[in-house]
Amino acid sequence: MKRMLLWEPNWQLHDKAALLSKVSQYLLDEKAITDADEVTQALAMREDLGNDLVAPNIAIPHAQHAAVKHAVLLLVKLRHPLQDWCSGAYVDRYIFSLIPPNLSACDAGELKEFYTAIADDQVMNRLSLGDQREIRTIFASRKKTTVESLSLNAVLDRNTIMTNVEADRKDEVIATLSQRLYEQGYISSVDEFVQAVNQREREGATGIGQHVAIPHGRSDTVTRNGVAIAVLNHEIEWESLDDTGAKVVVLLTVGAGGQGSQDHLKMLSLFARKLGKNEVIEGLLKANTIDDVIATFSD
Repeated sequence: MKRMLLWEPNWQLHDKAALLSKVSQYLLDEKAITDADEVTQALAMREDLGNDLVAPNIAIPHAQHAAVKHAVLLLVKLRHPLQDWCSGAYVDRYIFSLIPPNLSACDAGELKEFYTAIADDQVMNRLSLGDQREIRTIFASRKKTTVESLSLNAVLDRNTIMTNVEADRKDEVIATLSQRLYEQGYISSVDEFVQAVNQREREGATGIGQHVAIPHGRSDTVTRNGVAIAVLNHEIEWESLDDTGAKVVVLLTVGAGGQGSQDHLKMLSLFARKLGKNEVIEGLLKANTIDDVIATFSD
């Protein structure tokens, strides 16, 4: 997958349509796509489906189309924000994802790892406010997080894994997993933690694609970082990068302090690498027992 950064290009733009056209032409010039008009139309069609903001000034437009030759992540920072991207928002940073019909397993894993990493509030804040050099260190080069002694075996807790969960809405799943985290001593208040998770959900999509979502909540009520996992008995609506719903939900707790944030990034890295593998996704979607979930992550 190719990662590209355009910082304040000399483009005369007045609206969303003009930006989509400019980006498509740029990608055509870079030989990343074969037809600028088709890609522009694909991006516009995705935009018509709804809001893609992940922060007050960051949007993540994306499209999958046969005119895309290979997977591309393109970050564009404009000199002046566009006011018509989303009502009430002034967006000046855009992370474009262009995906070919037959996405390789390697590229799929890298995309998931990237979007899982930027779901962290600290990383998102740096993307929102950072200068060109800082953004390049986050975006342009692929950096693996050192996990040190943390391992999935240390993170997974049988008591916070649930299968065949009956739920019809996102808030039901979040409440159910939060209650389980409370019962097992990971949080001290269900209501406060649910409020923190819902606040993060309002800021942007936590669905990473292929029917998997990774919500999280940063809160003083977190007593220790951990994870609760729900495998639902049917897919529910959940905002995601590929416009699918969610059947597997991985809820991470995030302590408000500095060490909590560091541990959270390590856990994100762990799960992102695992969830970047198609066989892991398939195993989780079919999991009927707690042992199935643990075995899938352990393989």
